[in-house]
Amino acid sequence: MKKRKLLAPFLMLTAGAAVSIAMFIYEYELREMMGILILVLVTFFIIGAMIARMLDRFDRQNEKAASESEGEVIEKDQEPGEDE
Repeated sequence: MKKRKLLAPFLMLTAGAAVSIAMFIYEYELREMMGILILVLVTFFIIGAMIARMLDRFDRQNEKAASESEGEVIEKDQEPGEDE
């Protein structure tokens, strides 16, 4: 779905920014920082893509269930003592 198209990149960049700031504060060396940052970016992109795919699948299942039950009429049980 279009509304979740940017979920994976947003999650990836947010995690990357947090890790970059933490590594800068703890004074990591540049080579070590770049290796860790690339690993974090790839990992969180994959996680974000998996989450977006699961949410899209749930939406498709909900739409399918809604279209199947669209023609059904659910009647309320009548309470004892009520007249029509």
